[in-house]
Amino acid sequence: MKAADRLELTPWQTFSHYGPASFMWVVCFMWVCVSISTNKNLAEIAYAELPLMAAFLLAAIAITGIQYRRLKFIEFDVAYTPAQFDEAVKRTVSDLEWRIEQNSKSFLIAYRPSNWTSSWGEMITIKKQEGRLLLNSICSPNERISVSSYGWNKKNLVTFMYHLGDAINNKPYVAPPVVVTSEWSAKRILIRIFLYPLALFLILLALYFLFTPASYGRALFAALSAAALAVTYLYMDIKMIMGKGE
Repeated sequence: MKAADRLELTPWQTFSHYGPASFMWVVCFMWVCVSISTNKNLAEIAYAELPLMAAFLLAAIAITGIQYRRLKFIEFDVAYTPAQFDEAVKRTVSDLEWRIEQNSKSFLIAYRPSNWTSSWGEMITIKKQEGRLLLNSICSPNERISVSSYGWNKKNLVTFMYHLGDAINNKPYVAPPVVVTSEWSAKRILIRIFLYPLALFLILLALYFLFTPASYGRALFAALSAAALAVTYLYMDIKMIMGKGE
């Protein structure tokens, strides 16, 4: 971690971080193995199974790319002293209830616990370098597997940098302003244009397999699992949109 510009995780943390994508990849792999073991080759897989397999592959690729990108540090060029850094940490702990695991000369690791929000908690890592800081916040790989922090990753970093700026300028503690993030930015719209139809497709496909003859029985578990993930995503995303609109 000291030299890389990407966050390095332990094997278990890596498994947790990529858990949703791994589930998709494993299902696809097992599906192919079952098809081959039943004397079928890839060209002979029943046409009704191909759409679900394609959906799993698309979801696996998309989630893998998103999770890989989230391990990148965000760089800030800023001159600060150790005392100013520690003061910013103290204020952020007061605001967000960070639990400091380690605060050494070269880096800080903290966790924000779940507080009945959409997120199960996050892991915050800050690399200290002369004249700059490298910050990263991801869904805690030590908690339940999660794909989204629902805005908390950004809030962790924005809150800390706000307090660091005040500490550098010798300003007394002031609660950071509430930053309202638009849920209808171009980026979020593009993500939903891809994920909403995919989620609805997985739900409808699961219903199709549920009422299909037993010949597609081996696809039913995968379809229902995918539908459960799709329903969870839609529920949490719509809940967040409604909350931002209040």
